[in-house]
Amino acid sequence: MTQLVLGQVLNGAIIGAMYGIIALGITLTFGITGIVNFALGEFMMVGAYATYALAERGGLPYPAAVVPACLIAAAAGYLANKAFFRFTRNNLVNGLLVSIGLISLFESASMLVWTATPLEMHHVLPGWPSSWRPISASPAPGSAAPPSPMPRTPRPPCSWACTRRGSRRR
Repeated sequence: MTQLVLGQVLNGAIIGAMYGIIALGITLTFGITGIVNFALGEFMMVGAYATYALAERGGLPYPAAVVPACLIAAAAGYLANKAFFRFTRNNLVNGLLVSIGLISLFESASMLVWTATPLEMHHVLPGWPSSWRPISASPAPGSAAPPSPMPRTPRPPCSWACTRRGSRRR
């Protein structure tokens, strides 16, 4: 029970921090440029997918892939500014419409290129999933031996309706 409560508190803190960062980014962008840009997350998505493509498919080490990915995301932002946002300065409604259109455009393009299948990056922490083992407490004197590590079987994709054991509710 305590683990569940602590997990939910940690989840709440993480989501609250994400909302704060998003609000800070939108506030800074609007305050400095006068542009309402809700597509900030889409430019971050471009950088994340570029990092993935350079690290996993291009074979670059993760730290070396981050730098060009940041440049790619910055170039996408620069091009969007020159092509769309320069006409919307200090016009809130037009900036909002352009940014919502860019969100739709970037999400559709990313679905076409990378699909909705979750992607894994093996080069960020090499060897971590295979070397990690669950921690178990030592047994009390006179009791059975500790259980062996959990088997590493892939879990089926699970929706929000899944239970703890991975079976679907009916």
